[in-house]
Amino acid sequence: MSKIKLIFGNSQNHHDLDFFLIDSDIAYRWFKKLRHIHRLPISDTDSRLLLQPDKNKYDIKIIHEEFCQVAGITFNLLDYNNQINLNFLHQLYEQYHDRLVANNADCLYRLHMAIHNIENLKNIDKFSSLSFGWGEKEGPLMERMNMHEHYSDILKNGNLYVKWSELGKLPSQYFIDGEPNDQSRFNILSKPNNTLRSKFSLQTSIKNFQFTEEFNSWFKNYKTGWLTYHGINDWLPIDEMGGVHVAEPLQEIELEDFVLTYPDFKKIELH
Repeated sequence: MSKIKLIFGNSQNHHDLDFFLIDSDIAYRWFKKLRHIHRLPISDTDSRLLLQPDKNKYDIKIIHEEFCQVAGITFNLLDYNNQINLNFLHQLYEQYHDRLVANNADCLYRLHMAIHNIENLKNIDKFSSLSFGWGEKEGPLMERMNMHEHYSDILKNGNLYVKWSELGKLPSQYFIDGEPNDQSRFNILSKPNNTLRSKFSLQTSIKNFQFTEEFNSWFKNYKTGWLTYHGINDWLPIDEMGGVHVAEPLQEIELEDFVLTYPDFKKIELH
């Protein structure tokens, strides 16, 4: 039986969480990727460990300024709490992606993740899992495939899932962020889960996430075209918050106590 151990600890607290790999093709393929990368340090920008503000070491102003220097464009200070400005930075990332990706992938990646970190912090109440990812180090391990068809019908606390982690936005986030009411733009920027990565999430709580009436009213105008473009049959709330089940805890996890006394993450061990 393949096992995964997540090790947390600080001077006041120590906690190990043990999981076993479930019997599925996706789980085996995910575990193989994890074997290649688990000894490397996880990425602060690509992981969400409760998103504690003091753990967010990445200053978006500094990253934005560095990006402009590398891209050879003028830096203008922005209000980074304004979603319109975050949307502008996302468009800047897309505009310069092809030109910079070969030699300045880290610069590109840091800007993109910094944008989403700010958006995540603004919507922290929506999150119900801890995520562990390695950022650009995962590049060679990424595998393009339709993950959507393998999503679990329900989520269970304590399980490990491979969740959505595309370089784009979920449909409801596209709407919330005030992106253009344009089918082509929506098709390109908003994506289902099309990538199997080594990145994974520990489900810590179950939230009754539902689409708002405002989103449903907007989505009905673009849903059919978007589903057809991406080759999927439907898009429900579980598709936004769910994932592909890959592992289960070896013993019951007291998640409420764990989250309240959350120690620093240390490392991953595989057996």
